[in-house]
Amino acid sequence: MGHDRTFPFAAIISRGRIDDQDVIRLKRLFGSEGAVAASEAEALCALNETCGGQGPAWSPFFVDAVTEYIVHHAAPEGYLTASNAEWLRDQICPEGHIATKTGVALLLNVLGTARWAPASLSQLALDQVLAAVNSGTGPLRAEIPADAGTITDGEVELARRVLYAFGSGGHVALSRAEAEVLFDIHDAITVPNAAWTELIVKVVADLAMTASGHAIPTREHAFAPSTAIDFAGHPPPAVLLTKLTMRCSGVIAAYRAETVEEQALSRLERQRIAIITHEPILEADAHWLAGRLARGQPDRLGEAALLAHITALDQRANPDLEAELPRLRA
Repeated sequence: MGHDRTFPFAAIISRGRIDDQDVIRLKRLFGSEGAVAASEAEALCALNETCGGQGPAWSPFFVDAVTEYIVHHAAPEGYLTASNAEWLRDQICPEGHIATKTGVALLLNVLGTARWAPASLSQLALDQVLAAVNSGTGPLRAEIPADAGTITDGEVELARRVLYAFGSGGHVALSRAEAEVLFDIHDAITVPNAAWTELIVKVVADLAMTASGHAIPTREHAFAPSTAIDFAGHPPPAVLLTKLTMRCSGVIAAYRAETVEEQALSRLERQRIAIITHEPILEADAHWLAGRLARGQPDRLGEAALLAHITALDQRANPDLEAELPRLRA
């Protein structure tokens, strides 16, 4: 704790509940700026993990206070290094998974607030969606129950928020760590969801175009939602393929071939981020993407439509990806 501040954290933990009155006292303790020290941030995380009863004022206070510490007071200011990300993971995943919705909210807020953060932190956030789809349980399913193998519209939007948050610094290509989880989520879904299908098509578009040497738009542009695809009546694959292909026109048009100088600058930017965060960034290059697509099921309509559409628009696709078209069209 701070040398001149005391608070009955142990008493609240033994009580098992954080009341709004406790939050008022905490706000007075930390002042108007909400600045907390490392030990105090850890104490707040312990309260969140151990107190099942939480008043409505707790979650916003907790999220803001711990975000303020890890992003603005823990060095380097405004950025998260791999060690800072590990600290946060230890606080909200003491048993290897995020057990509370407030913990998920904190992770999302940190990603959205930090200038840069390690890709592993974005991967951790996407892992929460994967866990919900795989098990049908967890904090994301506490208020909106759904069976395993399904993904809710709210979880699709959460995945989109994670992608936006991690790429908030500008034109940031999807990392291999993020892409791996997105494909794992796609593989785990057994019940079609229109919002997810549209998102994964745009994800594959981004990966394919980036791997083929194209300059990328912002993530907000690349992954923005549009009119949902209608699965009513379970249309045949050919109809879905046509609908998905039509959706890609505006997405693909946002990409253009990079110059040699732009490719060099992109590499330097990735190196800069890796130096800042102390975590290497594995690219989702064409060789990896072709191999990852080959692991999927042959009826992955999103991938088939996307890659076929890239070819139809006379966009230059990497030869490794072109080689996958016959199998994906089958």
